[in-house]
Amino acid sequence: MRWLMFILVMGSVGAADAPRVGKFTLKNGDRIDITMHGYTLAEGFSFSHADIAGKLRIKADALRQVNLNPAPTPAIARRHGALVHLFNGDELAGDIIKLTEQSLEFDTWYAGKLSIPRAEVQWLVPGTGGVVFDGPKSLNGWGAAIIGVLLGDDADDGVEGITIQDVFADSPAAKAGLKIGDILTHINDKAYTKKELMIAFVKGQKVGDKLKVNLLRGDNEIIKVEVTLGSLHWEFDNGSFISKGTGYVIGKELNWPPMASVDFDLEWDRDIAMDVMLCTDRLHSVSYQNAYLLRLTGGPSYLYRHTSAGEGDLSTGSLGSGNPAWGAARKAHVSIRVDRRTATIALLVNERLVRKWVDKAGFAGKGKVLQFNPQTDSRMAIHNLRISEWNGRLPKSGNPSVAQAGAQDTLQLHKGDTLTGQILTIAEGKLTLKSDFGNIAIPLGKIANISFAKKKEKTPEAKPREPKTNFFNLGRMGKLSGNLLEWSSKAVRVNSPVLGEFKLAPSIINSVQYR
Repeated sequence: MRWLMFILVMGSVGAADAPRVGKFTLKNGDRIDITMHGYTLAEGFSFSHADIAGKLRIKADALRQVNLNPAPTPAIARRHGALVHLFNGDELAGDIIKLTEQSLEFDTWYAGKLSIPRAEVQWLVPGTGGVVFDGPKSLNGWGAAIIGVLLGDDADDGVEGITIQDVFADSPAAKAGLKIGDILTHINDKAYTKKELMIAFVKGQKVGDKLKVNLLRGDNEIIKVEVTLGSLHWEFDNGSFISKGTGYVIGKELNWPPMASVDFDLEWDRDIAMDVMLCTDRLHSVSYQNAYLLRLTGGPSYLYRHTSAGEGDLSTGSLGSGNPAWGAARKAHVSIRVDRRTATIALLVNERLVRKWVDKAGFAGKGKVLQFNPQTDSRMAIHNLRISEWNGRLPKSGNPSVAQAGAQDTLQLHKGDTLTGQILTIAEGKLTLKSDFGNIAIPLGKIANISFAKKKEKTPEAKPREPKTNFFNLGRMGKLSGNLLEWSSKAVRVNSPVLGEFKLAPSIINSVQYR
């Protein structure tokens, strides 16, 4: 094995035990699977290999890249709304504390509070636009409650209710004694002759609620039963929607902003097969809707355009596909960006842009409903679901929504207006701008992004970037340049040419690339 020339077998090393499974890529081209335990400047990386007894050590000079499998999310992790981009290319997610003439004070769960020199900040996405939904906290309100029957058509003349065509095994209906052929006439003493209205009422209840149901059976025998609503193929557990079967859609009407981001973490046991219906006008239904259907699969993902003028009228067309790189971990972060104004929908998986679709026929979504419809019996889980205002920015697309740095600071508002001037401060959720028409205060929630004036040339006394800078991939939290000083089970010490020396949570680092 050629890579042994770079390694010394050691009985013990100085680096603390911080095991992470991953892969080393050496400068000679070799790639090896490793369990990484730590790092010190003096001794390099401590690691182990499945085929070699004991711990091993390798100097950083022998490495081109370190790639690490995802680590468990620590309890202190939280969402961050803002994103700051520095002139040197670094990006960090966090929350804005304040901006002064000298610095941007930035709070992060993974590196604590950071003080970033203002002269180093190229642009800033405040990220404090409206959050429509953040959860889930339960299945309530998502239409998971069911009786467990297949209903026939709406009542005809002379028929007092809706006929039950099938009763699903182990359903609330089966447990309550409902039978095929029964005519369901009343729920909670209210008569129903329209199937859609009956379904909407039931799905508006909670799992576990009890309903009084009136039936006609046989020769007009009146049956009254109590049905305890259940959920056959959806359940809620530890902050996650979990699907275990097909045929049941869950959805919720939301107050979508004109530009929206739908984010969630998806996990699966065997297959990926989930339909995500966007901006549909048919709650708890998959038929005759005006909407977009994004079909996520283990292979290509497809976007479909659905339009309908009512029952019996449906037009469906594919807008094309993209190929996500799901990886082997059986979990991924999915982000769907929707811009109603430009009829644009984009899919990102693990922060990588899979595809951007532009519907030349105009935006088809006529409603406010977001729905999930599983297409496999294999278990899938949705957690960390968040629907929020989107600033229009996409990765690897030249940041089209961010104005280029100019002689003045520039603000782009969510509604499209642009303001220029000098940013004086950001504090307590407001930005103060010195403009041609005086000083004005603007809530951060109204601002899509901020582009700062061109960076002034460094003075001769300014410290140049050190020649052996590492590049750290922080996943959804951004990217960072600096020198790795130490890696232990508690923290990773980094020396940044912009931020100085500080510590990172080890779990946040996905890879380290050596220049």
